[in-house]
Amino acid sequence: MLEEVRWALTPIEEKPPQKRASHVPPGVLRKCTVCGKEARNEEDLEKLMKRKEAPYGRANLCKDCHNTNSRLKKKEEWR
Repeated sequence: MLEEVRWALTPIEEKPPQKRASHVPPGVLRKCTVCGKEARNEEDLEKLMKRKEAPYGRANLCKDCHNTNSRLKKKEEWR
């Protein structure tokens, strides 16, 4: 019983903070890897694709580039 109480009282280890990628300047939340559009605030984040696993809930791909890539893939499948 005493072992269970000790385990419950041990502090939870916090995850180390994520390191910022070297190619992303400070003040930029996310950046499209294809065209280079930068999101500096929540309004700009709306222009990027949603991805719940990613930081800020957005992927590193803007909606325009995603649509272009999707169209090209569909075009190749039709050939």
